[in-house]
Amino acid sequence: MKKRLEYIDLAKGVCIFLVMFFHIQGYYGVEGWWDNITASFRMPLYFFLSGFFFKRYSGFIYFLVRKTNRLLVPFFFFYLLTSVLLPNIAHYFMGVNINTVVGWPSLWAFIYPESFPNVAIWFLWSLFCANMVFYLIHYISKGNLLSIILLSVFCGLLAYLIDYNGIDLPAFFDDTLSHIPFFACGYLVKEYNIFGYNKISRGRSAIVMIMIILVALLPIIPYITGFMCIFILLTLCKMINHLPVVSYFGRYSIMILVTHILVIQIISKAINLLNMSTLLSMFAVLLAMIPVYMLLIPLMRNLLPHVTAQKDLIPQDKDK
Repeated sequence: MKKRLEYIDLAKGVCIFLVMFFHIQGYYGVEGWWDNITASFRMPLYFFLSGFFFKRYSGFIYFLVRKTNRLLVPFFFFYLLTSVLLPNIAHYFMGVNINTVVGWPSLWAFIYPESFPNVAIWFLWSLFCANMVFYLIHYISKGNLLSIILLSVFCGLLAYLIDYNGIDLPAFFDDTLSHIPFFACGYLVKEYNIFGYNKISRGRSAIVMIMIILVALLPIIPYITGFMCIFILLTLCKMINHLPVVSYFGRYSIMILVTHILVIQIISKAINLLNMSTLLSMFAVLLAMIPVYMLLIPLMRNLLPHVTAQKDLIPQDKDK
């Protein structure tokens, strides 16, 4: 087996804790001064890392199957379970109305109106789409550095213009386009030795870094903070390398992503019985989620490996 990059798991662990805390804040209706900063890199980091590990493999079919196993299978399984099946059972059989679409329209609520209970899993769908878009960019450019940068910048500019004109593309595709520069940046960092991963001249590395900075300096899209925070976080994580609980959560972050909304709702009801302040309650919920997931992660690994990206549901040749 290929050796895991510990600092990558650590970085993902930091971000999944930020994701959990963000949704805890949403549950309690709290906004913080830190929200804009963490939002600039919380989810963009995952797009960056997906670009970092991007490969075209032996062709598009193999690439499509691989990304389907890793992203689409978990998305559709947990979407159907948590945003279609359970809400409809609660609505029609228990008389409990969840603030979401019910009935047949719930099957395509992620396309329109992009509203469903387990909204955190939008990321899996969007990341799958981002992989498809970047595959097309890489194919069209034939791997040419400048072409990749220009096409990725075009996607970012297009996303800005769409948002600026108040247009909402279905199925989160505008969000997907806005994250393509982060995806491309991750690819360039790995492919052209920005952090010294491959043997390549310093001069070429410097040129690529300048081009990445130009992407960050798009005059109308605020990517600067996001890129800076991602590089700072990865640098710190590379220095630390491993933190037991955080790295463990990062390694299995997909399991936390697809379930944490429901877990937050359950734990918060118990924490609220203690009548603590809102801030203390929020941190209590976050801390309580640690032992919960120390139990849930092994269970999901054993019981649901094919829908949590641990095993392939669709068979494929591992050697390609």
